[in-house]
Amino acid sequence: MSENSFVQDYVIGWLRDGEQLKGCSSGGAFRALAQAVLAMGGTVYGTQFTREKGAHVVGYPDDRVVRFSGSKYVKSDMNGALPAIRDTVAAGTPVLFCGTPCQCAAVRKFVGDSDRLYLVDIICHGAPRPHVLEAYLQYLEKQQGTAVTDICFRNKDEGWEAGGLLVTFADGSTFREPFHPAKNKYAKVFYSNIALTPACNGCRFNTLRRQGDLTIGDFWGHRSHPEVPINEDGTSVVLVNTPQGQALLEAAGEYFEIRPVPRDTAIANNPPLTTHTPIHPMTERFCRSVEQHGFETAYRRYLVELRLLLLPYKAVKKVWNKLTK
Repeated sequence: MSENSFVQDYVIGWLRDGEQLKGCSSGGAFRALAQAVLAMGGTVYGTQFTREKGAHVVGYPDDRVVRFSGSKYVKSDMNGALPAIRDTVAAGTPVLFCGTPCQCAAVRKFVGDSDRLYLVDIICHGAPRPHVLEAYLQYLEKQQGTAVTDICFRNKDEGWEAGGLLVTFADGSTFREPFHPAKNKYAKVFYSNIALTPACNGCRFNTLRRQGDLTIGDFWGHRSHPEVPINEDGTSVVLVNTPQGQALLEAAGEYFEIRPVPRDTAIANNPPLTTHTPIHPMTERFCRSVEQHGFETAYRRYLVELRLLLLPYKAVKKVWNKLTK
């Protein structure tokens, strides 16, 4: 948070355009903010996925910003982005950058504070290593017999809360599975924290003292506060961290329905806002195994066989803890 005197505010909301909302992971807060900056004549920097480059940061001054919509559950490549953002701001063009809190901190440090730079950080569980996702896609390609062309981690065909993995292949076929650790292998990798980057270990950005002017993510507070009206097609939570963020959110109100909520309601059921994501103790071994033996072998060894081997130990430990209380 760049201004100590500013009192953080909390809202929820969703895109007014229902068709656009369906293409966003949650309530489309990023899409609305991007539209507001484009209306200023600005450029928007975010993460897009392509099969050739994986997840990488790039900037667009037009409707191509729709490529940034949707969650990317992998570390994105910032190569070349920082100088590009600095030069765009220096040229007098408004810039919106959306990324993880650590990426926003890097942009602010490299570019410096500017009334033309808007930083939006996401509520971040942690960033898996790119080679693990690449290995998973190669595993799917081997099964399907054709190349992956696109991946959507939070497809809403079955609803916002039931968001599923949708992979598209070169021959037009698709692969779908619920993005849930019990039903999808990459979801298991993600939620077990076994592929997170070293920088995620003890991340100092899992706090309400944010790096962005705004913070965006899914509004999961409705699960413990059902009295709060939401949009069933997706609802975002937005933390307003600076006056600059407040001004941008107001500009985005043309595109985004905004509803104030109490602090505790806003942050409920969103652990990354207040606690560190613990890294799996077998992370380094798993990631090396992926490099050496491929995704399927590493997954079987560390997320199936190892778990089965540890079950007796965990059962004994549970009984022992009860007896020694």
